[in-house]
Amino acid sequence: SYAIHIPEDWNGGDLVLYAHGYVFSPDITDPLMAALRNLVPPLPSELLTRLGEMLPQPRINEILRNGLLDKGFAVAYSTFSEDGDGYLLKEGVIRTRQLRGIFTSKVGKPAYTYLVGQSLGGAISLMLAEKNPKLFSGALLVSGFVGGGQMQIDYVANAYLLLYHYLTEPGSSVPILPHILDIPEEPGALLALLTDIVPKVITALPGIIPQLLSVRVKAKGDSDEEGIPVFQVDEAWWPSEMDKIVEAILSPLLFVLFGTNEILDRTHGNVMFDNTETVYSDPILDNGVERFTSPPDAANYLKHWYEPTGKLKIPVLTLHNKFDAIVPYYHEDAYYDKVLLDAGNTDMLKQRGVGLAYTYPFGHCKFTLEEIGFALGELEYRVEYGEWPSLWPPLP
Repeated sequence: SYAIHIPEDWNGGDLVLYAHGYVFSPDITDPLMAALRNLVPPLPSELLTRLGEMLPQPRINEILRNGLLDKGFAVAYSTFSEDGDGYLLKEGVIRTRQLRGIFTSKVGKPAYTYLVGQSLGGAISLMLAEKNPKLFSGALLVSGFVGGGQMQIDYVANAYLLLYHYLTEPGSSVPILPHILDIPEEPGALLALLTDIVPKVITALPGIIPQLLSVRVKAKGDSDEEGIPVFQVDEAWWPSEMDKIVEAILSPLLFVLFGTNEILDRTHGNVMFDNTETVYSDPILDNGVERFTSPPDAANYLKHWYEPTGKLKIPVLTLHNKFDAIVPYYHEDAYYDKVLLDAGNTDMLKQRGVGLAYTYPFGHCKFTLEEIGFALGELEYRVEYGEWPSLWPPLP
């Protein structure tokens, strides 16, 4: 299904096609949050608030939609699929592209058409911008995994393997977590598992956080001596801001628990993750971690849905929180390198990231309406005048 909203004085103005992010099933998230709120002893209220904000993942950001309407934009968006939730990148690309034609036939041709995508929707919008530049004027990507689907899968899978290795039942070597390929698919069984293990993980984490934060990963033969940290945590948070650290560690864990089976269904059970050439900085972990091989058909799925090319013919502006525990900021670095090295057209790309005065340096898609509106205004300027604004102050 889709929705189209038109401001009263639109009259052939600009259109925003909004692409939503990854959606967790409320059939599981709602009872899970209820169970977590009733734990004895209770979880910290700040952590419950953070989990409550992270898990629902609505299909449309109503505050953003209404803010865009107030600025005079028409807004259209799709639910992508009626059959479920999850990694709906393929469905999102198809439905969002179709929605442009539906809007034109029902309402009229807009002066400019902007793609705005958050998280998974950022990857959807980027694919449309790269593959169909004649259909769109520009794209604003908010916390998108612009480094590609494979980079995102590698991140959450490595995080899960670390937790599987370090988190054990008290006084034993038995892992708290299920094997990554043995996560129950039936919703009731998954809910029972989550209700059981999430409190155990939260209880056990303080004892292993220094180990978790010290682990780096890199490809064998990589010239980067240290590699990149697995978890997206500011070391200054330890030990005073435990709620942020716990959220940063739980975020990729929950994505694996919720999404692994849905991802495997797309590749007929073949694993999309390959760590045969990965070096883990902890020698014991590196020696003992299970190694997975991704067959060509699974790797090809992620390459097609989607490995960005870096070839831009329309302007793209990105927003990304510095410490994003769901889609790491290093996606931005990877995409810049592609644009620079593979295509060389960096003038089409502007990235808002480290060093700017965001309201929320930690979080995923944590931007105020004013910040997103400011960025969209800069994108409009680039589209209409052919150059980025000369002054780039910090976002308000």
